[in-house]
Amino acid sequence: MKVFKGAVRSILDRPFIWVYFGIIALIYSIIDSINPLTALLMGFNRIGKGDFLEMIIYSIQIFINIMTNAGTATKALIVFIILLLVVSLLMGVAFSGYFNVINNVVRKKDKYEGEFFEGLKSYFLRTTFVSLRALLTSIFVIFTALIAAVPAVIITKSWISGRQELTIVAAFVDVITVGALILIFMFFSTYISFWFPASINNDKSAFLVGKENADKIFWKLSLRYILFFFIFLICHFILSRLSINPEEIDLAGNIKRFAVFVANWFFNTVFFSFAITYVFSAYKLSETYVEEDMDDDYTEEQYKELN
Repeated sequence: MKVFKGAVRSILDRPFIWVYFGIIALIYSIIDSINPLTALLMGFNRIGKGDFLEMIIYSIQIFINIMTNAGTATKALIVFIILLLVVSLLMGVAFSGYFNVINNVVRKKDKYEGEFFEGLKSYFLRTTFVSLRALLTSIFVIFTALIAAVPAVIITKSWISGRQELTIVAAFVDVITVGALILIFMFFSTYISFWFPASINNDKSAFLVGKENADKIFWKLSLRYILFFFIFLICHFILSRLSINPEEIDLAGNIKRFAVFVANWFFNTVFFSFAITYVFSAYKLSETYVEEDMDDDYTEEQYKELN
């Protein structure tokens, strides 16, 4: 509760945190509203007469086909590198100053003019390089997790289709797979998230410093990340299901789509501005962590000190 309340108070004390991310979330929501990928994923059964498993397997087959052709693999690699660099540079521009503002407010520093641009100037390269490595790590982890989950999904699908002799096997494989994926997510999310505040507060060895601090509060922090992850998935799944209905082309349908668009923008603004501030608050706490610090509520004196 201590980190939670600290993050909330930081956002309330510095409205720039949610206003700025609200702009980013608006841009994202606009892109997402015209992006065909969401409709493809949610409507795959209708479009391809398949299911999510088939889509994963088909995607892996496309990747293997691309990699086994030298010419195609070279072109795909060049495009991948360019996109990765562009996204990393954009993240450096968008978040280096933003992280500086959040870092200052959670560390109780007074607001000053040019705070954002000072962060952009000082931390642009750091944020860009950390973003590049974090993106590469994320792609590797996600791809590995998808491949690892395929056997469990295949066995489960066979069991659902009527092969009752696979009941014990399906249950065993599913439990092992889900447990492994949860552990992967816990380690990945905790260490990657602390990499960013560590890079703002340390000139060298940011990942090692972030990992060292993350280890102090690993289990408490990672369990909260799992909660955040499920909240994000559930809310976005509901919003995606509400927004995808090509048959609704009348006025009521347009109003509904606009309402979902606004809800999507609002949720992303609140969720991510809070999540980022929470990470920086947790990182600050971890630097001088004492057991039970994350759960103990602030005293009145501690609240005054925080602000």
